[in-house]
Amino acid sequence: MTNYEVSVILTTYNSTKTIERAFQSILEQKTQYPFEIIIVDDGSKDGTIEVINQYANKYHNVTSVKQQNSGLSAARNHGMQIAKGKYVMFSDDDDEYEPDYLDNVMSQMSGNKLVIAGIKKVLQNGNVELENESVLKSATSNDNLIEKYLVDNKEMDVGAWNKLYDLQVIKNNNLEFVNKTFFEDSLFVLKYLKCINYDEIGFVEKAEYVIYKRSGSITNSFQPQLGKKCQKYINDVKEIVSVDGQVSDYFNSFKARIDLYFVHRNILMNANWTASEQRKFLKPDLRFNYFKFLDKKYSVALGLAGILPSFYIKLYKKHFAK
Repeated sequence: MTNYEVSVILTTYNSTKTIERAFQSILEQKTQYPFEIIIVDDGSKDGTIEVINQYANKYHNVTSVKQQNSGLSAARNHGMQIAKGKYVMFSDDDDEYEPDYLDNVMSQMSGNKLVIAGIKKVLQNGNVELENESVLKSATSNDNLIEKYLVDNKEMDVGAWNKLYDLQVIKNNNLEFVNKTFFEDSLFVLKYLKCINYDEIGFVEKAEYVIYKRSGSITNSFQPQLGKKCQKYINDVKEIVSVDGQVSDYFNSFKARIDLYFVHRNILMNANWTASEQRKFLKPDLRFNYFKFLDKKYSVALGLAGILPSFYIKLYKKHFAK
């Protein structure tokens, strides 16, 4: 029986067009570390399960699991339950890893409990955006770590897929993903960060996880229930970070960022969104303690979006039309 160092959990749903790319990028890792691939199919109906069963029959380190359609979070949790590795990482079925990903993150795990790698975002128009440096690297305390994560984060900080986790930390603290559609990754990473120290994180400052952005995906489309989902996320975070019922000063700045996220989604994808509605929505955020921990970019955005909403809507649409 092979002793695996890493369990790679690849979750999939109706992915016959992309699963080969994602799977091969894991299988062909140039690494000295033994790893297993657990592919959890979330009730696909397009033949995906037949494809991954072929992988499992061909490769000794591949396990195929089929479950009733229960969502991404349930699929990841299912994978964690059967993982045999000391460490675990998560992959989506339409993305891929660079060939040296596993070796590079494992090289940073010694003495740490989490490793974060950079990401490459391939946009639908062909443009490529890189994020190589995590804001968490400059954290100076556990509280400062959470502040940076909530207020200053980039996509590479909140995604679940460009990270290597210690499976024992997950099991000891009963950590699970919860189906939230928009924010399940962010909540899981936040809960994980609360279980470790700020100086137990390693970093690979190189774009090692490749994300293919496409219109129509969950995170790139507007949902009528988005407002409720954002508020639920804010409430969940408040519960996680509260101490004796009190939240730190940075919490209002975090809320302002989520409110801006909601505004941006409406500007781009809700044809009925108006300047007056935007002004009313952001009015409670236009107070000093909401700006206090925001960086310059978000402070300017919040001010313009709340005070000059018509101008901001035109500016934001023009920026994304490029």
